[in-house]
Amino acid sequence: LRNTNFSTFTLPAGITSINGHCVSNNNAPITLAVDRNNSVFTLKNGFICSKDGTNVVAAPIYMFGNAQESNPLIVPDGVTTLGAHAFAFDGYYNELYLPVSIQSVGDYCFLGNTGLTDIYFEGTSAQWSAITVASNNGAFTDAEVHFQYNQYDIKESYTIESEIGDSFIVEAILDNDNTIDVICSVSAEYAAEYPDASFA
Repeated sequence: LRNTNFSTFTLPAGITSINGHCVSNNNAPITLAVDRNNSVFTLKNGFICSKDGTNVVAAPIYMFGNAQESNPLIVPDGVTTLGAHAFAFDGYYNELYLPVSIQSVGDYCFLGNTGLTDIYFEGTSAQWSAITVASNNGAFTDAEVHFQYNQYDIKESYTIESEIGDSFIVEAILDNDNTIDVICSVSAEYAAEYPDASFA
């Protein structure tokens, strides 16, 4: 799927092994999804993760984006590993927010990443030093690290996506004022099949 223009990538139920490179070099912003019947992977805050939510396998990267101050990428709580190639060849997100649960960064996780400039880590400097970082992650190790950030200080809305059935998407957005907005929408496939359908 490299050098494509997909806006959405859905991992089918039968796929049990993927590489973070599966969505690398995408020419457009991409939304990731996982079939609810997949026994190995799940969608967590827009990331494809292991079923237990501890390993980020693929991130919604965008190679040809223009990194701006307002483009944060927020790794969800409970993640312990950023998998191999998961953030490779991204040029859009310049701020990465990491929970204190992070323990390791896989091989080539940030290979060719040209967007990342700042990392906001929930933990302390000592906890950061305990993270194991594999080879070929220059963009990660060269970024400026800020410690003990508060998740409520994040400038952008925090979005959690959950696919219900094959047709509907629910987004719960935690805004800066700590209020939660819930937005329901139909998938592109459903809208194409039922163009006159509507729901509240």
